[in-house]
Amino acid sequence: MLISADNAHGVDLNYLSATMSLTVLLNAGPVIKVNANQRYATNARHQGFYRSLSDRLGLPYRFL
Repeated sequence: MLISADNAHGVDLNYLSATMSLTVLLNAGPVIKVNANQRYATNARHQGFYRSLSDRLGLPYRFL
């Protein structure tokens, strides 16, 4: 399994009007990127594995 350490755009609380979503907060854990058009390599199997691993270790995560 490969985990890509890519970037997700975070929310700047000073510019909330320029933000489309509040799901990606800074320092709130890694972001699992999912796209219906499969623009990311995340699939249900690997997403579930990462979620269960994070839950067992008590690590936070977010979806985008």
